[in-house]
Amino acid sequence: MNETYLTHHGIKGMRWGVRRYRNKDGSLTPAGKKRLKKLEDVRDREIELARRRRDSEEQSIKKKTEDLEYAKRLGPKGLAKQIYGHDTDEDIMGMAGMTVQELYDGEIQYWQHGIGVSKARVRGFIEQEKALTNMKIDDLSVSKKDIIAKGRRAMVSGWDDYDRENPDY
Repeated sequence: MNETYLTHHGIKGMRWGVRRYRNKDGSLTPAGKKRLKKLEDVRDREIELARRRRDSEEQSIKKKTEDLEYAKRLGPKGLAKQIYGHDTDEDIMGMAGMTVQELYDGEIQYWQHGIGVSKARVRGFIEQEKALTNMKIDDLSVSKKDIIAKGRRAMVSGWDDYDRENPDY
C-alpha cells in the first residue's frame, strides 16, 4: 500500500516568528517605515491626480458655460445660422429634420446637461480627495490597490448622485 502525501514546511529562507513590518512593541521596522512611505506616496499621488482632474473639469465647466451664454446671445436663428449656415425653418428642416426653435432648444439642453455632468464629475473628484485625505495608512495590511479603489469608489459615488437626479437624459 503506497500512501502519497504532500507536506509544506515554509519557504526557503523563511524564519519563524520574524516580523517584517512591526516590532513586538508595535513600532515600525525599517522595512515597515519604507512600506508606509510608499503607501503614503501612492495616496498623495492619487490626491494630486484628483485635484488635477477637478481643475481640468472646472475649466471645462467654464468653457461650456461660455458656449451656452454665447448660444443664448445668438438666439434660435443666430445659432442655426452658426451651425448650418441657414436661419429659416425650411432650410433647417431639410438639413436637420427640425425647426429652428427645436434645434435651438436641443442645443441649449445639450450644453446644460454637459455642464451638469461636469459639475457631478467635480463633486466626484472632491469626494475622492476627501476620502483619500481622511484615509489613515497606519495599518500596513492596506495595499496600493486598496487605496486606489477607495478613492475611485468615492469619486463614482459623486457621479452616481447626478445620475439619480437626472435619470431621463
